Amino acid sequence: MNNGFNARRLINELKRLYCDVDFAIVHERAWHSTTFAGTRLCISTTLSPTDDSGFPDRLASHEFQLAGQLVADIAVTHDEAIDGMSRYRIEVLVLED
Repeated sequence: MNNGFNARRLINELKRLYCDVDFAIVHERAWHSTTFAGTRLCISTTLSPTDDSGFPDRLASHEFQLAGQLVADIAVTHDEAIDGMSRYRIEVLVLED
């Protein structure tokens, strides 16, 4: 955790969207520009074909509700499919509001 950001809040928001899906933080690091401070996260998840429908598009268009934080960028990539399950990597930039 850094800059007062609580990654668990973002994970809880993801679980609210996808109730039966587990999300794991791969890495979390501070991010800074000249005018902004925040946190860059990499999150992984594995979805069944029924949960998989529209997953990247749904996350990209979702308005996250994180008090004092702004999800400035989110990118979802499909890593691989194993035994009918799809594994995704979610890269997120959260800025302090």
